[in-house]
Amino acid sequence: MRKILVILISTFILQAGSFTTAIAQVKQVRIKVNGLACPFCAYGLEKKLKKLDGVGKINISLNKGLATLDSKADQSIEFKNLKKIVKAAGFSATEIAVTVRGVVRKSNDSYILAVSHSQDELILENNEKLNSLLSILNGAPDPVSAMGILYKSKKHKTGSHPFILNITWFETK
Repeated sequence: MRKILVILISTFILQAGSFTTAIAQVKQVRIKVNGLACPFCAYGLEKKLKKLDGVGKINISLNKGLATLDSKADQSIEFKNLKKIVKAAGFSATEIAVTVRGVVRKSNDSYILAVSHSQDELILENNEKLNSLLSILNGAPDPVSAMGILYKSKKHKTGSHPFILNITWFETK
């Protein structure tokens, strides 16, 4: 009985450890795509998107003009060249939304979301959602899950990837 209990506890600890690392990443990217007209178009776009680092499952909806990319476990989707890749496939990306996990920190006059399992840093757009998030965090470096619209910054002072995230939803668990 004691051996069974030890095995069960060990298994639980291992699974809990793998779960926490699996959620620390750019978990999903949704791209609004103009020009998707047929299944062959979707297939061509899918082939290009599968070449991105960290991409696992891809779902392309012709009706919605939406490509949804889910990340592989313990990896982060590389998003810095998404618009170029979509353009190379013959389409245009009108909006990119991401679901990401990381830690918020202050850098100069901005707040940054340092993405776990990645070198990416997203500048957080100053809006009501960011203010709510900061009041909940109260300066603590707790992990945050956030979803929002991604914009390329014209001028940046931090990180190697100059992107702004306009948070539309967040969770601090």
